[in-house]
Amino acid sequence: MAKKLDFKVTNNMIEYEACLFGLEAVVVAGAKHLLVYGDYILVIQQALKEWEVKKERLKPYVNYLKTLVCKFSKCSFVHLPRDENQMVDALATLSSIWINPSQLSMRSLVIVKLGAPCYQGGWIMQVQMGSEEKPWFYDMKRFIEKKKYIKEVITRERYALQNQARN
Repeated sequence: MAKKLDFKVTNNMIEYEACLFGLEAVVVAGAKHLLVYGDYILVIQQALKEWEVKKERLKPYVNYLKTLVCKFSKCSFVHLPRDENQMVDALATLSSIWINPSQLSMRSLVIVKLGAPCYQGGWIMQVQMGSEEKPWFYDMKRFIEKKKYIKEVITRERYALQNQARN
């Protein structure tokens, strides 16, 4: 999923938009426990209530963050310095090593254009799919909940699904 901001923003607002977009997606996926790793120290420290929010334009973001956090039984935030954030590199590497990308079962990319900050627009995560289509996280959620694979999953995909579910 991607999000395009069509209004004036600061770097801090962009970081909050990204964090909140991820939280919205996880709420829609039905998670109850969440551990959020972030490399933008301002967002993480303000989420942990260790730094006060001085800029008025960020206060609505922090309030919306509190609203989303309340939707989880447990939600923790951890600052991960940028030089230790290997996930970004790992995802880029992973995308470049697919044996035959044309054989992958891929769902379409959803791009949301937002004309106002997320805290003003209500829920933007309204996933619309055909009656037969399942959300992108369906297989992982099913495996985590029921430890069951879909019939078509091959051995290599089972191993990848187990690794994703562990992380």
